[in-house]
Amino acid sequence: MKKYIGYGAAGLLSSYAVLHTLEAPLSAADYAERVNYIRACLFTILGDYSFPLILLAAALAFFFGAASRYTPEEKMPGLTVLCGLLSVVPVLGQSLSCTGDLRCVFGWVPGFISGLLMAGGYFLLLLQLLRMVYFLIERSRARQCPVTGFWADRPFLKSFLLLAACNGPILLLSYPGNLCYDIWGQLSMIIGEAQLTTHHPLLHTLIAGGLASFGKAFLGSYEKGIFLYMILQDLLFFSALAASIAFLHRRGASGKMLTAVQLLYLLTPVYSNMASTAIKDVPFVSCFLLYMIFLTEVLTGEHEDEKYRTALPKLLTGMSLSGIFVILFRNNGRPLLILSLVLICIGLLRRRKEVPGELFLSILLPTVVAILVGSGVNFALAKGLDARTDNTAEILSVPMQQTARYLQLYRNELTDDQRSAIEAVWGDVNEMAASYDPKISDPVKALYRKDCSTSDLMGYFGVWFGSFFRHPGVYFDAFAVHIYGWLDPGVSNSVRYEATDLPISQEGLFHGASRGLMFLYRTLGRFTPTGFLENVGVWTWVLFFLTYGLRRRREKDTDVTNRLSRELLSLALIPLYVSLLICIAAPAFFLHPRYAFPIMFTLPYLTGIALLEKRATK
Repeated sequence: MKKYIGYGAAGLLSSYAVLHTLEAPLSAADYAERVNYIRACLFTILGDYSFPLILLAAALAFFFGAASRYTPEEKMPGLTVLCGLLSVVPVLGQSLSCTGDLRCVFGWVPGFISGLLMAGGYFLLLLQLLRMVYFLIERSRARQCPVTGFWADRPFLKSFLLLAACNGPILLLSYPGNLCYDIWGQLSMIIGEAQLTTHHPLLHTLIAGGLASFGKAFLGSYEKGIFLYMILQDLLFFSALAASIAFLHRRGASGKMLTAVQLLYLLTPVYSNMASTAIKDVPFVSCFLLYMIFLTEVLTGEHEDEKYRTALPKLLTGMSLSGIFVILFRNNGRPLLILSLVLICIGLLRRRKEVPGELFLSILLPTVVAILVGSGVNFALAKGLDARTDNTAEILSVPMQQTARYLQLYRNELTDDQRSAIEAVWGDVNEMAASYDPKISDPVKALYRKDCSTSDLMGYFGVWFGSFFRHPGVYFDAFAVHIYGWLDPGVSNSVRYEATDLPISQEGLFHGASRGLMFLYRTLGRFTPTGFLENVGVWTWVLFFLTYGLRRRREKDTDVTNRLSRELLSLALIPLYVSLLICIAAPAFFLHPRYAFPIMFTLPYLTGIALLEKRATK
């Protein structure tokens, strides 16, 4: 009987976590009698009577009972810690979404109690759910074997044609392509209406703007040139996705796994959305996916096998070329590769007695070549085209948001010297405070004084650092509201750009086609199954769980070779964690989840490889 009561309590608490909504703090001064305030606080904790809560509680109680019956009783301390950390995220996310800070949880006692109950419910649900997923994967004992059926041969060609067949009609309907402000900004630089800068990657600006100009000069319109660019972009995009299918096939993935990954590419709205959007992130993430494929193959290949040694020169060449274009197609490509290389090399050096020396060189040399060549090409393009450097403020999003929020609340506490130090970089402090938007740093970033010196920046950072100790809560709130969307699966992040008033047709293939597609993608983003598939927070959680699974399998495996293979595969996840750090430093989450594409678009392939590693070592 006790265990059934426990299942019921766990189901009730978990349903409370899922359905309860946090509220902004109430003020006792708004109530004539103290008892009325206490009653309101109690009602806030309990929430309204909810029949859906009862139904969900019953369903979850049944789930807990069934899962505990069929899941082995095995201690998993690492998963317990992970679930404990993740369970707090949606609770804090609700508060940040409601008030822009953490007052809903930490601003009053009822909110804190509600937050604890919700975190407890999420913890129980996540722990049982992820335990079940883990052991279901463990019980899968399918071996690597030759694939039969549809995927038996030519997996690259078949995947590419499926992608083209499903996404081609959407591309045609969106003719000349779904446009964002970036693409017109790049075109403006090429046709001379704006100064050429390095704000956008110069190679991409030259390609996109050059093709648009070619369309105007030789085909009669910018639209035709942009459509040529869209075709070129999608050839690269579909090739990268198809290459992931081909490499999974090469590693012995089953037909079911290949079909699952292909369906993910076809059914997740963000893939077809981006395939019909003219934007620099698509060629960037295509090259990044290719780089990750080659990196994974080099790290986890059978280094003593003759076939691997024969294929190694091609793998290293592909790794270098894809890495070069990772740098050339996005300005954050270089720091992404540099930091990833440093961390991967540290990981390899820690295991230098176990890994062959040529593996270290196989990772180091192609990535260094990519960094040097990519950086050199960017430098040569900037010098040759006399492009103005325009990237300094991009890396200051977090501190600028913290300063702006601080100024909104406490600028009267500034001394004259502190005010002058801030204004040397950002201009008038009153204007900076008024420009603060918790969701995006662009309004504040626009105030950045490009003529400020290094000493001005050092003076500003001195004030920024000192202000933290006076009001640390302001800094934490500004940081949390700026980045929580990257971690919270409860945040909607569907993106369909709505650039207006551009001197380029955005009607689509016929009148109303563009608006119809806009409606479709907005609806799919709200539709829970498809919204779940393209949710950034969901894929971040998948990354965490995949890391845990590899670590646990590595610790449990007694075979040295198998353990090392999983260790090396874990190193392949490092660029995704570096990407997450770049996301956190990005201008915003809202309207810009595309910064997480390296994580979202690479994990299907890496998850497949991780499952194959497990199955191969049975």
